[in-house]
Amino acid sequence: MKKIYLSFILFFAVAFFNRAMAQVTLIDDNHSLSGYTLGNNIIMESDNDSTLWISDGTQAGTHQYAFDVKVDGNGGGTFLNNKIYFAGIDATHGSELWVSDGTAAGTTLVADINSSGSSTPDDFVVFGGNLYFTASTAASGREMYKLNGSNGTVSLFKDFNSGAGDGFDLGQIQSYYINNNLLYFMANDGAHGDELWVTNGTAVTMLGDITPGATSTNITAFSHIGSETFFSVATATFSLDIWKTDGTAAGTVVVKSFNLFGSAIVSSMLLFNNKLYFSGTDAAGAELWSTDGTTTELVSDINPGPDGSYPLLFNAVIINNHIIFSATTANEGNELWISDGIKGGSTTLLKDINPGSADASPFLYPTYNYANIYSGIVNSDNIFDRTKLYNGFIFFSAKNATNGRELWRTDGTLAGTVLVKDIYAGTRDGVSDNSYYYTTAGLYFSGNNGTSGNEPFVSNGLSSGTSIVADIYPGTNGSDPEFSFIKSGTLYFTADNGNSRSGYTDFYKIDAALSELPVTLLDFSATLQDNAVQLRWATSSEINSKSFGIQRSTDAVHFNNIGQVDAAGNSSIETKYIYDDDKAFNAGSDVLYYRLLITDKDGKSKYSEVLKVKLKGAITDLRAYPNPVHDHLSVLFNTESSSSALLLIRDVSGKQVYQQVYNNPASAHLQNINVSTFATGTYFIQLITEKGNKTIKFVKQ
Repeated sequence: MKKIYLSFILFFAVAFFNRAMAQVTLIDDNHSLSGYTLGNNIIMESDNDSTLWISDGTQAGTHQYAFDVKVDGNGGGTFLNNKIYFAGIDATHGSELWVSDGTAAGTTLVADINSSGSSTPDDFVVFGGNLYFTASTAASGREMYKLNGSNGTVSLFKDFNSGAGDGFDLGQIQSYYINNNLLYFMANDGAHGDELWVTNGTAVTMLGDITPGATSTNITAFSHIGSETFFSVATATFSLDIWKTDGTAAGTVVVKSFNLFGSAIVSSMLLFNNKLYFSGTDAAGAELWSTDGTTTELVSDINPGPDGSYPLLFNAVIINNHIIFSATTANEGNELWISDGIKGGSTTLLKDINPGSADASPFLYPTYNYANIYSGIVNSDNIFDRTKLYNGFIFFSAKNATNGRELWRTDGTLAGTVLVKDIYAGTRDGVSDNSYYYTTAGLYFSGNNGTSGNEPFVSNGLSSGTSIVADIYPGTNGSDPEFSFIKSGTLYFTADNGNSRSGYTDFYKIDAALSELPVTLLDFSATLQDNAVQLRWATSSEINSKSFGIQRSTDAVHFNNIGQVDAAGNSSIETKYIYDDDKAFNAGSDVLYYRLLITDKDGKSKYSEVLKVKLKGAITDLRAYPNPVHDHLSVLFNTESSSSALLLIRDVSGKQVYQQVYNNPASAHLQNINVSTFATGTYFIQLITEKGNKTIKFVKQ
């Protein structure tokens, strides 16, 4: 079960700001407890002796509850149906599949898969409401099993390597990826080495011998664009291939092969504006690249020459439709950069924090996507919610010759990229990057002021609002806090108060009301339709969300509630919403303003941006997508109160290739055009009405 909690405790911290020093309460001393919430309690494992513990958040209510089984640290575990399934060891069965609901009576053996020894269940994942994991027997080797989430029965899902051969390796971390209702994973059939397989929960398919022969394929990162799943492959010659798959063997193809030594540095792919961004290597060195699955291109040669800038995208963030990341150049060293993601667009140095060629080595603090982390489906593209900000900015650490490594913040502008506080005055480091956590009130992190060692700190983004929470281990040694989770408005974390042998940690909570950052909006749009204004929005993740209130105004100052849409509650995937305001034309104004009131279950709320919609006037909108296009082009235009409209398409020579006349057109119109017979090249779309005209261009591939 230690594997389950590794993701939970490596990088976590808490959130809430209180100008007065918050107090901490010791819940358990010296049992090295780590875990997560289960129902009304907290279920934990002691890293000292692998025993199971339960806590209600009080010292009296924290105790070991199961005595007949211990957690097998060589196996795995995860949560399903408000219970934890794990590899457990008892005196009779060895290491087998156990389940616990947090009570002694509810902690039982699920299945003795290997009756002659230990099956050591591992590689747990929840998919389609069922639990999948690997286990070993003498007859079948290590293969994949399935626990039915409805009735709890366990069965062999597939024997990938027939006979006693292993389809999976114990101790090798399995990189699962879920997209479009398909589960991707690595398995070995005995002939092809470890290759990529896929299942919909019933059928199982190997997606090809990506690395021919018995040599295993080394996949370094997963991501997706829509229903297509992308992955990067490090070849035996340390070059890089980008692949994509639609879940079929025929649809599993190479997108781009760099075929250059040293390009296997891709550890993550970042999804931004329907493209994937990654660090790829060609003759220009390791630089920022992008792909949409068809076109793969160098976005910017940040560090001209063969050395490369080595852009770090693992913890990159997205602010104001720009990617912010660190990169290295010969003149500025390793600094903070910003890009619009467009080839030939704007990719520039955001701030030279450590002037000259010295490195600032900025390390960004994106918000963790806790829903994904708690589910166990953690990959480099979904561990963070990269668009979620605290009061419009993101925290990060950086160093310079004057301050050492300290806490900074950025809103994506030069003026808004500033030092928050020199916590350890002088050139010594004041922050540690291993632990941080956001809430609506601020950031909790591990800091060192020079007299206390690494202790819990809190910041609201201002120097005056950045202070130590408590000196848990008095003196300069530090308690090295690692923050775990928020439950019922309380932060729990582990630390060392110094009263035990080295390596034994204690379990604490911070005595302050806490709340997560609210829902993250991916986009929000308001479009004039025939008889209504249609609002569309999407969220990248939701935690404890309750509802979206729809508000309308005629002056952008006074807003009225006109509707409400229930929120998903908790979601780790993109969720889309639509609301039609069919009374917009009765509002008594030619211009309307809309916003969302996003409310969480704990009562906290925030507003979205305000959108403006004109009900009458000239042409306000002309769009074409996708762009570039292959076969079918959608043209969206808004003529508002025009009596007629003419839509034309011309090539670069001025030749007209399409014409459509609209009499008494709807205020907003979507026209789908088949352009499959158009020659490859650039085209111009022109919309002409009696109130004016507008022209845009698109590219036919």
